[in-house]
Parts: sequence; structure tokens; C-alpha cells
Amino acid sequence: MEKLNLYLTKYPELVELLDVIGIKTLEDFAHANPRVILPDLHKAKRYFKSAATIPNAAQLQYWIEEASTQPIATPLEEIQIAIADINLASTPKLKKDDDTARREEKCRAAKNNFNTGTFLEPTEKKKSYLTQRGISHMHGTSTYAVSLFLILSYIVGAIMFSYAVWSMLDGKQNWLLWGLLIAFIAIYFIYLGLRKRSRCSVCGMQIFSFGLKEINYNHKAHHIVLLGHNIPTALHVLLFKWFRCPACGTSQRIGSKD
Repeated sequence: MEKLNLYLTKYPELVELLDVIGIKTLEDFAHANPRVILPDLHKAKRYFKSAATIPNAAQLQYWIEEASTQPIATPLEEIQIAIADINLASTPKLKKDDDTARREEKCRAAKNNFNTGTFLEPTEKKKSYLTQRGISHMHGTSTYAVSLFLILSYIVGAIMFSYAVWSMLDGKQNWLLWGLLIAFIAIYFIYLGLRKRSRCSVCGMQIFSFGLKEINYNHKAHHIVLLGHNIPTALHVLLFKWFRCPACGTSQRIGSKD
């Protein structure tokens, strides 16, 4: 823990959150996966109402790679630490006052609740889908626009396909079909242009994709059989103003700040 404190000496609050989620040593931090610990750090920050500054995925990945190059404790240092622990254990403990004991007990209970997944207070009511939840999304305008153009492209595409089938059966050519085709192409290209700007605020992955191999979809991601992830996520953004990242599963709200 001491080496981790020295490595992140400018971020003591972040070290406390890392300790809560189980990253207690520099070696643990060097072997951590940023996509796994970032959502837990955000949950811990909200739960404990911490003022810690949590880095983005790229910065955290850089810190982890740098930590892997740091020297780990030598056997001599481990022996010295063990001797210090024995001396500390043999030292008579001072009697704690009631306030200190209560604070420590409350802290232990809070950490236990967090580690066991009890993130909500017992008196807090379960939120509905109409209630915005999660962290504030950094690319709210882009994500909302991408969701709108994605749904419009599917609607115009469905109308164009139906009208094309009807025109072939009727045997007549109609300029409306060409107008629908031009509208579909325009809307779809606008969607493709904005799609890269719509990224998760935690893991940095694109929210809307076409089954890219590098994305392992989270079990919490919005999904409907035969429709995949894109349409349910876009509808969720437009209807409820919040969504879950398909990659890391973090809930993020649109249009409201922390």
C-alpha cells in the first residue's frame, strides 16, 4: 500500500477508492484491467461521495503500464515489513474512544456493503426506467443526434423498401422512390459521420457499432433479439435520456450534470 501511495502521491482520494475495490498494492494496480476497474471506481466515488479525480481509460491504462515497470518489493523488504507488523502487533493498543470506534465501524460497514454489491441505501427506492441514472455522459449531444439519425435511417429504409416492392408489383416508376433513396443515403452518411464522436465516458469505446470483434458486449447492455444492440440503445437514449454502455455496462445519463 505504501508503494501505491508513493506512486499516486498526487491522488490520495483515488488511492482510497482503489483500496475499496480491492487494489491494495502497486503489484495489484500493475495487473489491473482498466475496463474492469473504471466502472467500479465510478460506483465507489458515487457511493462514498468522494471528491477523487478519476482518470479516463487512456490515462489509467498509461498509469497501469508505468506501474508494471516499477520495482516490486524485494525479499529483504518483505522481511522488514513482516518484522514491523510483528512489532506493531506486540505493541499494546491504546483504548479508542467511542466516537472513533463508531466511525471505524461505520466505515467498515460501508466498505462491506460496497464489496458485496449493496450500492444503494436500504431506504432508497428502486429507480424506474423513467428516472435518469448513472454518471453524466460527456458526449450527450453527439450521442442523442446519433441515436436520432440511426432510428430515422431505419424508418426511411423500411419505407423505401416497402415502396420499392410495391412499385415493382405495380410496374410503374415513381420519383418518390428516388427521393426516399437520396434521403436514406443522406441520413445514413450523417449517422456515420457522427458515430465516431459518440463514445463511452468510462471505457472510451464507440456506443454504436456493427459487431466489431474488439467489443465484448456487457451482459447489462440493451439488447433485443433480432434487433441487436444499436436500435435498443438508440431508443433508450431518445425515450429515457440515459443508457448503458454496450462494452462496460456503465449507466450514463444525457443532458444533466453532476
